[in-house]
Amino acid sequence: MALSGQSLNAVTSTGPGTAIMFDVPKAFLGVQITTTGSPATATVAIEFTINGTDWVSGPAAQVNSPFVGVGASNGFGPALGLRANLTALAGGTSPTVSAWVAAA
Repeated sequence: MALSGQSLNAVTSTGPGTAIMFDVPKAFLGVQITTTGSPATATVAIEFTINGTDWVSGPAAQVNSPFVGVGASNGFGPALGLRANLTALAGGTSPTVSAWVAAA
């Protein structure tokens, strides 16, 4: 019943990270990213699920805006699972992206 965890750990290519699953639905969701190698572009979408199989993409965190949070009041959640999905990575020198997700 984790409420937060690392979904992406120093990844170098696009794709979804590890899912963090909850025992009860959570209405408020967030993702925070860090980068190394000074990428020009790094975009990480917050994705959530209510069934553990089908994922819905929400807003994205980026290099210049490394945190995004959403809630049921703006059309996202509740969710039984949450993950980060690196959708774009370009530029820099050997760039990596890490992402942590949390829910309440």
